[in-house]
Amino acid sequence: MSVLERIIAYKRQEAAARKAAASQAEIDAKARAQDAPRSFARALEAGPLGLIAEIKKASPSKRPHPRRF
Repeated sequence: MSVLERIIAYKRQEAAARKAAASQAEIDAKARAQDAPRSFARALEAGPLGLIAEIKKASPSKRPHPRRF
């Protein structure tokens, strides 16, 4: 069995266990209880922009950054 086949088998078992743990009615009730999603466009129009940044040590397609972290 290949690594990919083992991952798929594990994920199928995991999905079946999660499905057995909660009924569809419980899942539907949780979904209905959630807040409405926020509008990305409205957030951009509302005022000053915020910034979310990520610093990576290396890019998968590039070599590591020259400065060490």
